[in-house]
Amino acid sequence: MAAMATYDTDTSDMFIPHGLFRSFFATTDEVIGPVNADDASRVAAVYSYFDNALRFLDAHHGGEDAIVWPVLSERCPEAAELIGRMEREHESVHSLRERAGTCLETWYSAPSPDNARALATALSALRVELGNPSTKRRRSSCP
Repeated sequence: MAAMATYDTDTSDMFIPHGLFRSFFATTDEVIGPVNADDASRVAAVYSYFDNALRFLDAHHGGEDAIVWPVLSERCPEAAELIGRMEREHESVHSLRERAGTCLETWYSAPSPDNARALATALSALRVELGNPSTKRRRSSCP
């Protein structure tokens, strides 16, 4: 029987973006709520802030999907169940991110109070999923 390989890879930096995402999306009510629909420059600034946060989420999770999961699956077949759960959590985040992106575009083109509430709700749902305690626990036990 072959010995299991060990790796000294420091992955602690993987937790930093997740904290940033939770911080970005924790501000939704305070940032979106007071925006006056007639203040085009403020609408544009808020749009840019959340658009950049969502694009950063895309880049970070896209990198994990393209690089981390396949390598972990190859190197740690005994952790297939855990890796599968983490991949499914990403699918949930991707779905919520798409919804938030759609709401952001809708709000940007028509920054009404109803569209602002829909955007805040979508971003809050994304924040909750990113802060899910089971997600944090699984990430901390990642091989």
